[in-house]
Amino acid sequence: MKKFLFIFILFFSLTLKAKQRIIITSPELAEIIYILDGSTHIVGITKECDYPPQIRNIDKVGNFSSLNYEKIIKLNPTLIFTSSLEQSQTATK
Repeated sequence: MKKFLFIFILFFSLTLKAKQRIIITSPELAEIIYILDGSTHIVGITKECDYPPQIRNIDKVGNFSSLNYEKIIKLNPTLIFTSSLEQSQTATK
């Protein structure tokens, strides 16, 4: 897990140099990306992403298990972060 987190942080910090449009479907990832100063790049989150409070006003793209794919497409994201446990099928769509 530590190795994955290190790779994630390295990848994320490199991609923030360009203007990214990020959608996050996992509350844990929303918190991590916010802490890594990625809040200005987040354009969509799920209803469960409610921490930190500063991200609560970002457009919602559904809930954790039922995403609104039309809204996701309209937001034109460059990156979508999902949870590998329950959202593996979402990632392939």
